[in-house]
Amino acid sequence: MRAACVRQVTSLTLGLLLALLPAAVVAQVKTVGSYPTKKLKDGGKNVEYLVLAKDGWLRFKAKGPQGVVVLLRAEARGEVAFELELDEGQVAQLQLQVDARISRGFFVPVPRGAHEVGMRANGDVGVRLVPVRRKALKAEPVVAWRDRPAAVEPPPPEAPVELPPPPAAVEPPPAPVAVEPPPPPAAVEPPPPPAPVALPAPPPPPAEVPAAAPQPGGAEESVRVSDLPPPAPSADPAGPSLLGPWGLQHVWAAVPSASRTLLLGASLGYFYAPDFLVEGDTQQRLAGRLTLSGVPVEGLELYAGLGVVSSQNDAFSPGASLTVGDPFLGVRYGHQVLDWLGLGLSVQALFPTGGSGFTTLSTEGLSTRILAAFDLRPLPELLVALNVGYHFDNTRFIFDHELGEAQRFAAGVNPHDQVLAALGAAYTLGPVAPFLELVMTPAVGGGAPAFEDSPMWLTLGLRAWPFQRHDLHLVLSADVGILGVDAPAGKARIPPYDLHLGVAWDFGVEQTRVEVREVTRVVVREVPVPVPAGEGEGAAVPCAAPGAGRVRGLVLDAATGEPLGGARVAVGTREVTTFLSDPEQGAFATCPVAPGPLKIRVVREGYKEESQVVLVTEAPETPVTFRLQVATGQSFGTLRGTVRSMAGTPLQALVTIPARGKKLRADRGTGKFEVQLGTGTFDVLVSMPGFVTQRRKVSLETGDVVILNLELDPTR
Repeated sequence: MRAACVRQVTSLTLGLLLALLPAAVVAQVKTVGSYPTKKLKDGGKNVEYLVLAKDGWLRFKAKGPQGVVVLLRAEARGEVAFELELDEGQVAQLQLQVDARISRGFFVPVPRGAHEVGMRANGDVGVRLVPVRRKALKAEPVVAWRDRPAAVEPPPPEAPVELPPPPAAVEPPPAPVAVEPPPPPAAVEPPPPPAPVALPAPPPPPAEVPAAAPQPGGAEESVRVSDLPPPAPSADPAGPSLLGPWGLQHVWAAVPSASRTLLLGASLGYFYAPDFLVEGDTQQRLAGRLTLSGVPVEGLELYAGLGVVSSQNDAFSPGASLTVGDPFLGVRYGHQVLDWLGLGLSVQALFPTGGSGFTTLSTEGLSTRILAAFDLRPLPELLVALNVGYHFDNTRFIFDHELGEAQRFAAGVNPHDQVLAALGAAYTLGPVAPFLELVMTPAVGGGAPAFEDSPMWLTLGLRAWPFQRHDLHLVLSADVGILGVDAPAGKARIPPYDLHLGVAWDFGVEQTRVEVREVTRVVVREVPVPVPAGEGEGAAVPCAAPGAGRVRGLVLDAATGEPLGGARVAVGTREVTTFLSDPEQGAFATCPVAPGPLKIRVVREGYKEESQVVLVTEAPETPVTFRLQVATGQSFGTLRGTVRSMAGTPLQALVTIPARGKKLRADRGTGKFEVQLGTGTFDVLVSMPGFVTQRRKVSLETGDVVILNLELDPTR
């Protein structure tokens, strides 16, 4: 009966592994033919773009279902029309604003199966094809396929005589026959259209408008951030675990990173103690592991490894035993449910060696672990992982003869199945990440030991990245036994301590680096303007025209009630206008505004910022009073910005400021965010599933408004 169960578990495990292996196909796009390329700067690196000549066709092959993001760059800003066709006879048309400085783009859905897609434009543009395994984002331009329409006879061109005459302000070019009788109308050469000379240049698209422009009465200071020290490639504190998969040491993470393609690791564990198995003995053990794991597609991780154990106890005969070649392999799949929650499931098969000399592979001793993992990431630098599972442990069937106590410990033979439970947490602190784990494996089944004799240990460890790229991982940890150290003879006993040293190399980490882009930090500092004569309210900017709908207010000290002069009063949320309160009376007055809600924000050095939403009526004046609280030893500034994809689509990204304990979401429709923070220098992390995390260093002074316009690269 036991052998039949073992065979069933073996078949089920191997069948699941073989079924998942064909799914490891990387989304890709292959161009048909050769095209000239041009290196263009995207952020802090040069990227090759395919040169798409005017009215020239670009064709590529893709296997669906998947999506292809087409990123575009042009010589100058303008609108370009695109025509696309699918090999199934479907076509699509799209118009898009392009730019020379930043990439714009659109989303091309590829149906299931292998397809060839053709694309051409009515202008010269550079094209970059990015395959993605996701649906189109909200507000992202999407190609809508439709059946090719039947050919339609084009309408005849309009006669030249029906063109409207040019405006009087446009001087037509002089003609030498002006004094002669006019020729027939059909022969008259129509004058050039007036639009190029009479109409102003079109305004820039809204996406080009910065989140906040310098205000009247202010000064603009542009600072290059390219001299910032390069940030850490990732805030993820996880890395290769003891068995290879992504995690901490014994605890696994739920979702492996899609861009980490291959991990090679090795580890050593050492333990030495007297009076361990019997009184008066000396026990020592050296355990080594070599592991290899890879992430062929997002969420799927395959891993394998080999373990070697050398154990010696001088109270038994034979005193030394050597366990060689315990191979194991496994598969794990994870899914990011929310930004802060990930779920995963893994299956691992261990093929222990047995027989004479511990060198024969035992088919009866196949052990299987089924494990569910839960990831909590309240901060990008913080990982809390929970593992729950079951271990079908068949190591007790490896040998057909009775083992001594020292041999049982050396071979890792357990007389019962185990329930697996582990909880771990890690936090990134620059180039290191300390972590803590609590692991317990209580035995189940008939004759199982009591809970106090079941294995339980605490792991304290430190992960370090000596290189900036985070491709080399060094791990130092110690397992401290809590329960099961004094388990009775014949039961699973764990050492009172176990030291581990691990090293791993990540061959795919370069794709997940957080890039330092050259951005411009615009600091808006309002310059005080003298109060115009006769205006006791202290308006800092002249109004275009007097009228009703003004907001008149007072700025007072909340504790003393004294008026506060020189306070900056920001009116509105989009087109912000700044006023100054009167130096003596603390009063201010806005320009006439339309009836409705109006946000007013008051900032003064040494005081906490105060804001109110005032309901402006049709009355001539609407009164309001601001009472400012004294800042307790800290001054404040404002951080605002916009987060978009490389294609220009607004992203509802998570903006985290660890040093200030702040987390906020960018607006879903516009990608904008704004937060008031204490002054100083700190890091800002911007992250979103499916995109590379970016880190910015920001310096805030009192009353500053620092603007960050960010573009996130998709992970591949």
